[in-house]
Amino acid sequence: MGLRALIAAGVAAGVIGTAGPGFAYGNGTIPVRGAPAPTMVERFETFAENRGYRVDVDPSGRVMTLSDAKRFKVFAQSGVVIERTLEALEPVLGEQEAPLVVLRASCEEDAETARVASDALGFGHRVTVFVETASFAQRRAAQARLAESVTRAELEAFAPRLPLWLSDGLASAIAESVTDRAFVDGELVSGSSLRKSLARKYRRSDRTAIDLSEISGRRAGEATTPLEAESMRIAGYLLEERADCFPVLATRLAGLEPRTGESRSRLETDELEDVLGASVMADLMRVLRSR
Repeated sequence: MGLRALIAAGVAAGVIGTAGPGFAYGNGTIPVRGAPAPTMVERFETFAENRGYRVDVDPSGRVMTLSDAKRFKVFAQSGVVIERTLEALEPVLGEQEAPLVVLRASCEEDAETARVASDALGFGHRVTVFVETASFAQRRAAQARLAESVTRAELEAFAPRLPLWLSDGLASAIAESVTDRAFVDGELVSGSSLRKSLARKYRRSDRTAIDLSEISGRRAGEATTPLEAESMRIAGYLLEERADCFPVLATRLAGLEPRTGESRSRLETDELEDVLGASVMADLMRVLRSR
């Protein structure tokens, strides 16, 4: 149920009335009368008012974004960033209706308050919270973080069993497609600079195919994490060039069950080859080498 549907349900139940004082919602005002049980929207409106945050709702009515009113008054594109992020995710997840609350907190205290309160509300929504310290001069970084945060929240809610390398790669690839920037290894990068650096790295290699155990950070005997640049490049390629196959691939990767004697990377490689063709690992190496 989207945020507007929650409001409609509140009106039908008499929790939200059609006369009396109102609160800001998107571009309009929803009138409210005395209610014994405040709705989720009212709860977050009250939080925003008390903490000095502004509230933005994306055009679909599915996402409420709370941002520091003073520092983020210049970031007028938040709603557009969220809308485009959700559109980019539809090939993977379809169109989701459950409400999402995104808090760009000014401090850890506000972030923790929102997390605890959200757990206690019980409205069937989900919340993603991060402490945002960007200034106007860093607005591109702030918007990239916003796109990544929404992507991660959606994947965690609707595809929690996706491999970490793929979910991380999707978050970065979608952020870059929406904002022209993404965070990779802690740095803000463009897609073109990332492709160039990967091409330099892999053109010196004599490998003919990628090793998914290395990309995923699961090499035997090594405690590592997914390679962020490679994961982003591969996820972006799959979304752009193999979009027709991606929903099936994502479903199968998320549903993998371990088999005795076979590593998870081997199982994922088998799925990639089955869905995308036997040459896919060599194809992905060519992708990493291309600019």
